[in-house]
Amino acid sequence: MELTPFRCLRPAPRLVGRQVSAPLDVFDRDRAFGLVASNPLSFLAIDWPDTLYPLEAHVDLTEAYAKARDLLEWRRERGVLVEDDEPSLYVYTMEEGGHRQTAVVGCLPVESFLDGTVRRHESTLEEKEDARAAHIDALGAQTGPVFLTFGDSDDVSRAVADVQGGEPLYRFTADGVAQTVWRVPAGGRGRALAEAFSGVGEAYVADGHHRAASAVRVALARRAGDPSLPADAPCNRVLVAMFPAGQLKVLPYHRMVTGVGTAEREGLAAAVEAAGFSAAPADGPVAPAEKGAFGMFDGARWWLLRAPEPEGDDPVAALDVSALQERVLGPVLSVADPRRDPRLTYVAGTVGPEALEAAAREAGDAVAFTVYPTAIDELMAVADAGELMPPKSTWFTPKPFCGLFVRRV
Repeated sequence: MELTPFRCLRPAPRLVGRQVSAPLDVFDRDRAFGLVASNPLSFLAIDWPDTLYPLEAHVDLTEAYAKARDLLEWRRERGVLVEDDEPSLYVYTMEEGGHRQTAVVGCLPVESFLDGTVRRHESTLEEKEDARAAHIDALGAQTGPVFLTFGDSDDVSRAVADVQGGEPLYRFTADGVAQTVWRVPAGGRGRALAEAFSGVGEAYVADGHHRAASAVRVALARRAGDPSLPADAPCNRVLVAMFPAGQLKVLPYHRMVTGVGTAEREGLAAAVEAAGFSAAPADGPVAPAEKGAFGMFDGARWWLLRAPEPEGDDPVAALDVSALQERVLGPVLSVADPRRDPRLTYVAGTVGPEALEAAAREAGDAVAFTVYPTAIDELMAVADAGELMPPKSTWFTPKPFCGLFVRRV
């Protein structure tokens, strides 16, 4: 694992808490526009430049990305953002609700994403990849790290602990997440930190598949356009945050399906049993306590479901979300394409079963399923096999914030 330092463009310390933003996928459109309106310094204005226009305006993305580029440069010129004078790595600790996780932020070669050193577990949508690549290209910058994980390493842990004994660069709280950052210049501790990663064999994309794919696409396009592009050109590396697997907190993605008729809802428990699941009435909302267990709200009451034991050794088929899709959502509720079916809504595990029930009741024609979290080991097994998980199999929390680490390309 060739983790290297970079020159970081980052918030001025006095403004860090006002500038950084949670990643795009935690926002819906209304919340994003409201946040930028209430806090124009939010980095979301650069990461999602639609928010610089009226909510209902038709936005030309080329124009919007140019506007974001100008805003990034304006902030740099006025000291709202500052650029380090030498390449560095960064140790980044996040704490939320008693949970603590620490990453090392640096760069990996584009080749790491092409040769299997960095492994993925989800496919990407072409339109989202197009938009993100255009954003990187227009800004000339990667505006947030790809969230990677790797097998726990004593060497990395020791090197990180050595850095954390020093004075931090930032210490702040944003969106309920306490965050601390230490800057580690390339020499001395920085060299030791980079060398600690040389013993890490592979890494896995936890979150940010589109961000990673887009950064790689920009590099390949620039190489194709300029065959003399040097190997050390900034675009040939990808900004990453490397978290040890043992520190990560994974929540499930629950499912809600709308457009389900009254007769279908009333007969759903029997249909699920016919599909091979067991179904037992529950006294109230169900938060599954173990692998293979699910909660189901049929519009009137909750059920505790259990999936049959998976057959064979396919790591994808062994996932709870696969069993739910292949046996229930697909054949029983006719959700043939879980990536694009508009009747299927994915609900992050930060939302409890009570709130999920309320949403289903409000919809009036919906059923909902609560899921047990996918384990990190399951994610790694799928990625190691070169396979892909069903969409929305994991929800990691907290996720690296955007605008805290920006890298020019």
